[in-house]
Amino acid sequence: MTLPYRDDSVDAVITDPPYYDMIEYADVSDLFFVWLKRILFDIEPDLFGPKAVRSRDGLQNKDEEIIVRRVHEPGRVRHDKDFYEASLAKAFGECRRVLRPDGHLVVVFGHSDPDAWKRLLAALHDAGFVVTSSWPSRTESAITKVASIKVTVTIGCRVAPPDREPATAAQLDKEVADAIKDRVRRWTREGLTLGDQMMAAYGPAMEVYGRYFKVIQPDGQTAPLERYLTLARRCVREATALRLEQIPIETFDAITRFAVFWIRVHGRTIVPKGEARFLAQVDNLRMEDVRGDLLAESSKGFRLVLDPPDRISADSAEFDVARAIAGAYDTGGAEAAAAALARWERPADDEHLWAVIGDLAAQLPPSDRTAKALTAVQRNASTIKNIARGIAGTLAEASPKRRPTLFDIEET
Repeated sequence: MTLPYRDDSVDAVITDPPYYDMIEYADVSDLFFVWLKRILFDIEPDLFGPKAVRSRDGLQNKDEEIIVRRVHEPGRVRHDKDFYEASLAKAFGECRRVLRPDGHLVVVFGHSDPDAWKRLLAALHDAGFVVTSSWPSRTESAITKVASIKVTVTIGCRVAPPDREPATAAQLDKEVADAIKDRVRRWTREGLTLGDQMMAAYGPAMEVYGRYFKVIQPDGQTAPLERYLTLARRCVREATALRLEQIPIETFDAITRFAVFWIRVHGRTIVPKGEARFLAQVDNLRMEDVRGDLLAESSKGFRLVLDPPDRISADSAEFDVARAIAGAYDTGGAEAAAAALARWERPADDEHLWAVIGDLAAQLPPSDRTAKALTAVQRNASTIKNIARGIAGTLAEASPKRRPTLFDIEET
C-alpha cells in the first residue's frame, strides 16, 4: 500500500494478493516470528529489534493486513469485507501510481466464494484498472487439504483508457455470452470442471465489461458489477449445453435447474453462503426461495437437501417430486412411490420428471441412500407409472363433476 518507487517508473507489477478469508497469513507466521526475533534482533533491527512495530502481545502488527478475519477481536482493527476491498483498492491505487502509462498489472487470484471475486474486481475498478486478459491454471493441490480450490486465474490489467464509450446492457450481455462460449470450448478440452469454469468465466466477462465507460440498463441506471459475475456463471451453464436425457436444462423449472446444477458442481458438499447466493441468482431465485426445504443452513454454508419435501402438489418442481418419490419408495416400495407421483397431478410418464430421476441416480454416489432408491424406481418405472395412473383415475372419478354454467363455452 506504500510502494517505494517514483510515479510512472515501473513497467509491470505482478502480485498474488491474499485470498480473502482463506488463510490468516500473519497468524500462521507468528510462530516463525517468535524464533526469528530472538535470533536476528541485532542483524535485522528494523524487523526484529526493540523499535520494530509490534502489536501489544509482542507479535507482528496485523492492523494493515489485507485479509478478511473470521473472528474479530475487541479493540483491534476490524478486518471485514469492506476493509478488504478498501485496502486492496489502496494497494492497486499504488500500483497505478508507479506504473508507466503503458504498464501492466498482473493479479493471480482464486477463491470458491463469488463474493471474494466481487470484492477483488471492485477494488481493481475503483483503482482505475480494466481487465484485458485472463488465464485459468491448475496451481493449487487438493492433497494438502489446505486449498479449497484447484484452479487460480491470472488476470492481466491496464489503466482504464479515458476515451471508452458507454454501452447498453443488452449489447454487453451478448458480447459476454459470446466471449464465454468461445472460452468454454477450450476449457472443456483442457479438462476444467464445471466449478472451475464458472470461476474462470469472471475473467472474460470483465474483459468485455472493461471495454466500456459504463453499462446502461433499460431503466437508465448503471449496471452493477455483480450483474456480470452472475451472467458469467449463467453463460457457462448455457455454453456447456447441459442436458438431462437429451432434454435441454433450460426447459426445466427454476428450482430443478438450480438443484441439478448444484449437484453437478458441488455434489453433497457444504457450499459457502456467497456461492449459494450466486447459484440462486443464476436462475433468478432468492435465497428465501431455496433456504430451508431445499438448502440446509449451517455456520459453514449450505447443503442441498435430498430428503422428501413436506407436500407435493400440481405446482411442485420436478426435483421436489423426484425427492418425494425416492423417499416414498425407500419406506413403502412401488405403491408408495406411485402415490407420491399421483399427487403431482401430471402425466405419470412426464419426460422431465423421469429425466431428473435418471440424472440424480447417475450423479449421486452409488452408496447414497437417495441414489439407491431412485435406481430402484427406474427399474420399476413401468409398475410405478401404471399404479399412479390407476390412483389418478380413481381420484378423478371420486371428485364431484362441476355443473355447466351460463358462461361455459358450448362445444360445437
